[in-house]
Amino acid sequence: METDYSLYVHIPYCIKKCDYCDFFSVGNNCRVPDEYLSALKSEIAVRALDYGVVSWNTVYIGGGTPSLLSPGQLSSLLTSIRKSTKAGNFDSTLEITMEMNPETVTREKLEVLSSEQVSRISLGVQSFADKSLEKVGRHCTSEKTVAALDMIRKNWSKRLNLDIIAGLPGESEKEFLESLERIISYDPDHISMYTLTVEDGTPLAEKIDSGVLDFDCDLADSLWLRGRKVLSANGYRQYEVSNFSRPSMESIHNLRYWNQKNYIGCGAGACGTVYSDVSERFTNTHDIAAYVKYWNSENACACHAPGTREKLDMETREFEYLMMGFRTLRGISSSEYERLFSADLRTRLGAVWKNFSDRDLCCENEEDGGGTRFSLNEKGILFLNRFLVEL
Repeated sequence: METDYSLYVHIPYCIKKCDYCDFFSVGNNCRVPDEYLSALKSEIAVRALDYGVVSWNTVYIGGGTPSLLSPGQLSSLLTSIRKSTKAGNFDSTLEITMEMNPETVTREKLEVLSSEQVSRISLGVQSFADKSLEKVGRHCTSEKTVAALDMIRKNWSKRLNLDIIAGLPGESEKEFLESLERIISYDPDHISMYTLTVEDGTPLAEKIDSGVLDFDCDLADSLWLRGRKVLSANGYRQYEVSNFSRPSMESIHNLRYWNQKNYIGCGAGACGTVYSDVSERFTNTHDIAAYVKYWNSENACACHAPGTREKLDMETREFEYLMMGFRTLRGISSSEYERLFSADLRTRLGAVWKNFSDRDLCCENEEDGGGTRFSLNEKGILFLNRFLVEL
């Protein structure tokens, strides 16, 4: 059985859910219940045993707001993750990422993360423009964000990602660029820069549809493009649609998603995908109470866990492979594609690739050992959705 797996751990609790967020989480919580943590540790142990995990390839703790966990809970969770594998420990080079929100950062938590071998923090800044943050229901003020960043700078010596959103309602170009320059001043090795996406069913979508808020999609795209130039000028290389890093500082965990590698998701609402001759995806129940009850029971096992399971046919897997691979500026290897799908990549891309090539939106590079790597360039990546639709 395949033993190369990454682990995603989901903490579905927030102090307050932001209006633009469509990830599974619940608001109005200032703590993570011990009962949830106990269920989560149980699931991690069971799934690691079930899949025969020797050691985790990468670990990512996300949410929600994982930094709502207390220092003691963080230590307990990370100890359980370490002991869940056959190796029983973390490799010294393992990338372990922890998402944090500024208002929940404390020196004690940073000390625990460091001592428990967490190597990377991902902090949601989004903006320093308080009025725009307020308009999208984000409870964290710029003052709290600055305090958190200053604390991290004094108490954290490992890797750091900072998030920023382009196009928040009411945010001017000047305010956006000032926020970006301020983020750069903290010298993170990685920056995730997103264009504000209005997801159906979110409070933000309702406010925009009802006319309470104005949202200019074209302005958001324009700001993102300005931001990309600023990041490039400061040494951050775009390696994926929304991700930029210093040399060799890409997110290994996210690259595994985009390269269709195995990952196990644990926690209410978490998803996992295992690729083999018969590929399978499972999604845990969004009912937190049902999740906690099941995984805290004596006979909990992965095969009967509440949620859904689906087989991925080769057509679905192939399209997802293209969809995820072309998100990255590195693109897709023709030899790897042929190995996986027994087909010629150039033939599969057909007229769509020729059209993009004629418009100088893509490139081809010969690989060592044979084969060609097909990728969209920095101009072409802006038309990713159109490219995938036409495929």
